[in-house]
Amino acid sequence: MKKLLLLLFLIPNLVMAETWVCSYLHQGEIETQEYKRVNDEFHLEYSNGDIKVYEIRYENNYEIQLIQKDKTPIGFFVTMLTRKSPPIFSTTHVYDKHADNWNGECRVVE
Repeated sequence: MKKLLLLLFLIPNLVMAETWVCSYLHQGEIETQEYKRVNDEFHLEYSNGDIKVYEIRYENNYEIQLIQKDKTPIGFFVTMLTRKSPPIFSTTHVYDKHADNWNGECRVVE
């Protein structure tokens, strides 16, 4: 009985573990980003060790809409992760009445 209870407590954590590994073409080079679900938000870690935290604005069976929590003078990022085959993502950097866009394909791991 104790093993069954332990298993039931672990299942929600296993289901919520989710990492989106997304790649896109940037200035002729392939760039890769990893969005990792941590509780009720996603973390994006840069190669220099900086971590940007995204809150989940909306989520359903088709998509996850993310918005960067810390808005800075250089703007903020909005990301949409779309659950299709293959999974895709789109990111927009919003700043000074401008918006740059990146999009590409993803793999969902973990």
